[in-house]
Amino acid sequence: MPILNCTRCGRKLSKPRLAARKQKCYPCECAVRREQKQRTHDRNIESEDFTSADYWQLFEAQNGTCAVYSCRAKGKSKHLTVEHDHACENGHDPKRWCRACVRGLTCSQHNEWIGRSGDDPKIFDSLASYLRDPPAREMLMDKMQVAPHDEAIEILHDDYRVSLTRARKMLDMARGVGPNPVKVPSGHTIVVKYVRIPRSGKAVYSITESAPQVDGKLALKQLMDEYGLSERRAKTALNTAWDKGQRSMPAPKGVRNILIKYHGRGANQSYMFSIEEQA
Repeated sequence: MPILNCTRCGRKLSKPRLAARKQKCYPCECAVRREQKQRTHDRNIESEDFTSADYWQLFEAQNGTCAVYSCRAKGKSKHLTVEHDHACENGHDPKRWCRACVRGLTCSQHNEWIGRSGDDPKIFDSLASYLRDPPAREMLMDKMQVAPHDEAIEILHDDYRVSLTRARKMLDMARGVGPNPVKVPSGHTIVVKYVRIPRSGKAVYSITESAPQVDGKLALKQLMDEYGLSERRAKTALNTAWDKGQRSMPAPKGVRNILIKYHGRGANQSYMFSIEEQA
């Protein structure tokens, strides 16, 4: 005789459940699966003298989230992992844990990060310092200014002695044609770039100082006089930059590196180069 009622809650089974020869209703079947998954999890996290009760006590102490600051993982789709000290001296397998070496519960991603760091907090201190003061920001951004349209015109006028009329035309060219090196009355070579910020729709202009472009003869003289390169080495560097587009190399006179870029033919068909120092 077929079972007509759920063996767990006693409710009458639906026709599809009877046809599939199920003994439990769908909600009860889902509840049983959750309970089985929970029991499996509790068995797996128990190690040495660390029990499932310890796990859930930690879980409540962490308000049900990953122990790492601002992480929103709550262990709903995937249980939080037991993060522990792999250098525990209690004599057990490093892959297992005891109450003395457990440090908290984390999501699998942060647990992997800690493991890859070798449990060394100095690595995370270094990462924090890197994020707070990126080395490239000082090197690359010290010659760049970012501003909206009207402020960009003021920067061009005040800092680079460009007339207001020409400043407006430079911004229009940057927006319509694209970035292009331009020599300005202050003696600098600058590149104005139009940038449209996604979603907000706001537009800003970046003004970047670039190394002045000089022909091959002046570039050769600059490499020899300012950076102390021999004539042979300077010519080789210029030829490499002409062939490959750029050449980075150490300089003898106290500069860590110099970057030589080739910019094609100039107005009088001479080869144009720029030389800039790198930090």
